[in-house]
Amino acid sequence: MPHGLCNKFDTPSTPMDFKLDDFNIVNNPRGRFDGEYTSIFYHYGRFPMYAFGNKDAIDNGGIPQRGNLTLHMEDAMRDILEEIPNYDFGGLAVINQEEWRPLFERNFGWKDIYQDKSIDYYIEQHPAVEDEETIIMGAAAEFETWSKNYTVESLRLGRMMRPGGLWGYYAYPYCYNFKTPVLDQCKEATRNGNSRMKYLWEESSVILPSIYFFVEYEPEDRAKFLYSQIEEGVRVARLSEEYTPVYVYTKMKYNMSFPVFPYREQDMFASLRMPADFGVEGIILWGSDPEFKTAESCKIMKTYVQNVIGPYVKRVNQWVGNCSKRNCNGNGRCVHRGALDRKYREEIYRLTMEELLDFSISNYKHICRCLPGYSGSDCSIEL
Repeated sequence: MPHGLCNKFDTPSTPMDFKLDDFNIVNNPRGRFDGEYTSIFYHYGRFPMYAFGNKDAIDNGGIPQRGNLTLHMEDAMRDILEEIPNYDFGGLAVINQEEWRPLFERNFGWKDIYQDKSIDYYIEQHPAVEDEETIIMGAAAEFETWSKNYTVESLRLGRMMRPGGLWGYYAYPYCYNFKTPVLDQCKEATRNGNSRMKYLWEESSVILPSIYFFVEYEPEDRAKFLYSQIEEGVRVARLSEEYTPVYVYTKMKYNMSFPVFPYREQDMFASLRMPADFGVEGIILWGSDPEFKTAESCKIMKTYVQNVIGPYVKRVNQWVGNCSKRNCNGNGRCVHRGALDRKYREEIYRLTMEELLDFSISNYKHICRCLPGYSGSDCSIEL
């Protein structure tokens, strides 16, 4: 979160130091999007695109089939050198590419321009083909071949230039589970599509699903949304030969809510508790510039961090560390056995605030997911 934007409102009577270190919240120096621990690339290379679906805002050919991959890679190299000058960078390197999605059929809504332009391109290249189904299938195949090239080569470049970083794409995998009533898991077709993108999970060194809430979700829908997004992230992480770390994106305010409307405490605690119970490696607390642009919004977010988020994050971190030492010899992460059972998602919003805060209250035992180099039920066997 770019809390550094609040520094300009700092006064002796209203200091703007969020004191994140007091809560063991890792943050970049000066509260920026790019830094020692996290670098988020909002402009990475020259991905072909029609910005926000605008047919007149074309860049690098518009669709991957028409793009210049070499041009993209050259620009991406410059972006990495500028944003991550330290070769020994060991943080999260996040590519935020939301203009199009690698699977043809997933470009719907304002993204349907990528389907339309791909079909136009296929007809242009294959004028003799008249069958509509053949045209659509051919356009889809060409789009996915080139979208894979851009997606994979972008990751490979990052991992080559900054090999100590954890590289991945923001918000992948998607569950497309945004509208109410929310389903309790990704649809089978969605899971199959995510499995088709095994190449992406194999090239990624971190998986970054997003669990941003919309204010209109009912408690039951919020529980289902959290569970389905995190479960799918953990599932695709297992598709690689070696388990890929999972860091979950969450926020402090409801998505698209203006002015700043912070999460209700139960929503905040649930969105931190559930990832921890799944045994993910970390949580990214993200915020956008507008949330930190006025003295009033900065005061709201600072108070919320210090009184709600900070103390709970500290408690979660302590529990995660203690559980690992107690059950996994410090060589693995505790996974709440209940998180493997869908009854869990029904219970998370039935917990009282006291139960959400007290990790010792649990009807389930924990199992260990061992770190690389260890095995056994308690991760005591060194490989």
